[in-house]
Amino acid sequence: MSNPAVWYWPEWVALATEMIGDAAREVQFLSISKAPADPTKPWQPQGTVENVVSGNAVFVPIGSGLGTNFATEDMLKRVDLVAIVEPKINVVANHKVKDDTGKIYKVEWVQELRPGETKILSYVGLKE
Repeated sequence: MSNPAVWYWPEWVALATEMIGDAAREVQFLSISKAPADPTKPWQPQGTVENVVSGNAVFVPIGSGLGTNFATEDMLKRVDLVAIVEPKINVVANHKVKDDTGKIYKVEWVQELRPGETKILSYVGLKE
């Protein structure tokens, strides 16, 4: 028999999306790849943006009560900002995040609230 609690995960995903959306800023997640600027000099890489995905994120202060519940003190020391990201966005460590003011942050780490196969939200540590 399947676990009855799994039936409620779509409701949690919808709730997380709604709560993030209520206080969110639209941001862009930039997937960066390395490609040589000059094919005759492949040792000189140049970063190029391959993919841009827009989504919602809520920025929370480091050291807020939420912060210590999902990240170690060492993880929080490495970042300037933490964002809570809606579940439809797949954030990975090589992404960069461009906020609604045009500021670009490097993704230092990603933690997910993911019971089983269902992602409810992501916590992302960002560094200027």
